[in-house]
Amino acid sequence: MLENDFRFELIENGYVVVELLNDSLDKVIIPDTYNNKPVIKIENECFKGCKNIREIIIPDSILEIGKYAFEGCVNLINVTLPKNLKVISQGLFNYSGIKKIVIPNSVNRIESIAFYRCESLEEVVLPENLYVIGRDAFGYCINLKEIKNLDCCESIENGAFRNCESLTDVFAVGRTKHIGDYAFHECKNIKHASVSCPVTDINDTVFHQNTKIYQMNSFFDEYGEECCTLPTEIKYRGTMNCPCDNGIIRIIYEKTYSTYDYHFISCCEECNKKYVIRFYFNKDTEDYDVYYVLKKYRLNEYGVDIILISSIPEGSVLIMAGVNKFFRKVIK
Repeated sequence: MLENDFRFELIENGYVVVELLNDSLDKVIIPDTYNNKPVIKIENECFKGCKNIREIIIPDSILEIGKYAFEGCVNLINVTLPKNLKVISQGLFNYSGIKKIVIPNSVNRIESIAFYRCESLEEVVLPENLYVIGRDAFGYCINLKEIKNLDCCESIENGAFRNCESLTDVFAVGRTKHIGDYAFHECKNIKHASVSCPVTDINDTVFHQNTKIYQMNSFFDEYGEECCTLPTEIKYRGTMNCPCDNGIIRIIYEKTYSTYDYHFISCCEECNKKYVIRFYFNKDTEDYDVYYVLKKYRLNEYGVDIILISSIPEGSVLIMAGVNKFFRKVIK
């Protein structure tokens, strides 16, 4: 392969690969220098639609690869990424033919639709310092079977793995703080998923309806060291209208061993500023009712949480009556 197979442009710190001039090549080796200066970037859409390429070797001098650089390289199977790359850019490999991708540990962000509809992709090795997997980054990778180091990612955005129907298990634990809507939507073969993000993230759109979801709860000793982790099954996720008519309340049912607990979590921003949610026993129905209680009643002059006593504080708003009856109905 010759340097004149490419068109380069000079920028401040080196050269950019702008275009592949010889589109008959099946193996592309990008040089690390040109005219005695480093080759540091691949331009947007540089190799887009190059259907003959089967392998690309990218030198470690490359610091940035532009958007859609390998989009539509349908016969591209093998890719060697540079060790100093920071971002997998938007649409970088979408509609390509890669089967396995190892993303270097230097990468901290995978942007939206980076591997969208890579239908031959079977295995992904994620970097250990990954911050975010963007919207639909691996959407419709229908043969993706294994994701390594997913637990290292802090944020999994909307639709990140939607319709990855060959996935069988997902362990989104560890540093994961957020999972977006439809992140694993229609991943029908995921039987169990363990998550450590807040339960407010786990609504009915995130996983397929048959997936059992376990919230991993860590416990710490008196020295601040983690001593054990216990799973709690999220049995039911649903919503109801907020009494203010300007928002919704998410309903979370959790199962720890044989015990069920139910939680009402307000998603209405304005009501969250004023209220907390509490349960009160109704002697007439022998059931529990759920109320918004004004936060100003939280503590009395002695520092006691008066919301936890049996009497309902003034100004409370009924959210739901007869919660046990409703609870038994939805978990059947």
